[in-house]
Amino acid sequence: MGQKLKKERELRGISLKEIADSTKINLRYLRALEEDKFDMLPGKFFIKSTIKAYSEYIGLEEETILDHFHHTLQIKKEEKKEQLEEYIPPTEVPRKFKIYLRIFGYTIIFMTALIIILLLIRGKLSVSVNEFTSITELPPSEETPSPLLNSFISNEGMVLKITFHQETWIKIFSDGNLYFTGLKQPGDQMLLTSKKEFLIHVGNAGGFDYSINGIPGKPLGKPGQVIKNFHITFQNYEKYLASQTETSPSSMI
Repeated sequence: MGQKLKKERELRGISLKEIADSTKINLRYLRALEEDKFDMLPGKFFIKSTIKAYSEYIGLEEETILDHFHHTLQIKKEEKKEQLEEYIPPTEVPRKFKIYLRIFGYTIIFMTALIIILLLIRGKLSVSVNEFTSITELPPSEETPSPLLNSFISNEGMVLKITFHQETWIKIFSDGNLYFTGLKQPGDQMLLTSKKEFLIHVGNAGGFDYSINGIPGKPLGKPGQVIKNFHITFQNYEKYLASQTETSPSSMI
């Protein structure tokens, strides 16, 4: 019906706005009438009144248009009925089965989280083991193995032994690789080897004693003194040994 009305209106060169201005019917309702969207109109009585006013304005017989309306309405009802008959409602999942699904979902989430945590813990342990094996710590009572020292020194290297007597924060690099960073307690010892150089940052320069290739080293500074970028190289390490001419700590940094 809507297409017929629109066609007749356009043949007469009449716009929807003209009809709306003349009949005082909202332009939106007139457009819905032409598109057979009756559900957008307020009610059946209003639809009939709109059809009569529309038909009268463009010069069509009201009864003929109303017959078209009833016919179109009947077709829409039949189409809606067919759609309802073809529609198959979704199978409702039993409540008990929903509970099982929910439990299964929670179990999967829990297991996934547990696996991730275990992998993270395993990764941290692996890093700790690698870091620990990079630095050999000796008990206070154990002496530095002389065969190791002699073998390494003969290959043009350095062995640095550090004994802590105060709590000390220290960060050590050997040949550009980080060996250790963190706090050391009184009584702790460290034994490191290097081919080229040691780079040391320390937060308590007087909190430890050290030796290079088995020979005691000169004090690096006073307790509580912070020293950064302290280099001991294969070329200059002898000047830090206690057997060499004494120099002040500031001249060694």
